Amino acid sequence: MNVAAKVSKDDLDAIEYLQKHPEEFPYIVYDKGPDGQPVKLEEWQTECLKALRKKKRISIRAGHGVGKSAYLTFVIHWFMLTHYPCKVPCTANSQSQLFDVLWSELGVWHRCMKPEFKRLLIHKNDRIELSEDPANNFAVARTSRRENPEALQGFHSENVLFVIDE
Repeated sequence: MNVAAKVSKDDLDAIEYLQKHPEEFPYIVYDKGPDGQPVKLEEWQTECLKALRKKKRISIRAGHGVGKSAYLTFVIHWFMLTHYPCKVPCTANSQSQLFDVLWSELGVWHRCMKPEFKRLLIHKNDRIELSEDPANNFAVARTSRRENPEALQGFHSENVLFVIDE
């Protein structure tokens, strides 16, 4: 499927630019933050988004309420919109962390997207899909535990991003 044929030249230019500049992604893609105000990142979020240019693995240790879930949302949306094809398996230490925190945050920020970007992603209860090619481009919520390690097995794509939330 030629997804590029379904996206405008301006959108393709923006996506190409954003792939190389992940730290600018939130400012370009989201119309506003969940509070209705312009998007504002914490310094550590900007630095960690910049790190995506070079690093294959990023780990963040921080307290509660500092913006880790928002950061993961930016990363997931950025990866899905700038890497084709892609698969993004997401997990957390509990179902409530995965769905009530991370997946909820993904939904909040999806609603904040500018229409030209929002239309590219379909947000579902346990899955986010690229609207033009959902079988090959998606993020999926999976709870993985010691007794269920296969939850994160079998994801194959040219571009795979594993997201593991606290």
